[in-house]
Amino acid sequence: MATAFPPYNRTSFDRISGRLVLAALVVLAGCNARSRVFQPPTKLPTPPSAAAAALPTPIEKDGAWGYADRRGQVVIPARYQLAGTFSETGIAWVLDDAGWAYIDRQGSPS
Repeated sequence: MATAFPPYNRTSFDRISGRLVLAALVVLAGCNARSRVFQPPTKLPTPPSAAAAALPTPIEKDGAWGYADRRGQVVIPARYQLAGTFSETGIAWVLDDAGWAYIDRQGSPS
């Protein structure tokens, strides 16, 4: 006995094929299920500026903190209990025996 196929119905075929075409377009266009378009980041993270790269970096030596340049040479001797990073304006916070303070690139209080 032969299996009978349902009669061809153009409306149901168009509805199904239309959904398939729409689904393919959505996938190819890079949309998600909520119809929000995926977009790659338009702005890549920027590297630190040259001025920021030239700022001294905190270093620890014998339990005290100081600052070194990017070549590793000490520019502010290690005499602080804690030391923060320099901002682009050229100041950093430090903690010494007298308390909290801000210093400039030469280690002078500011």
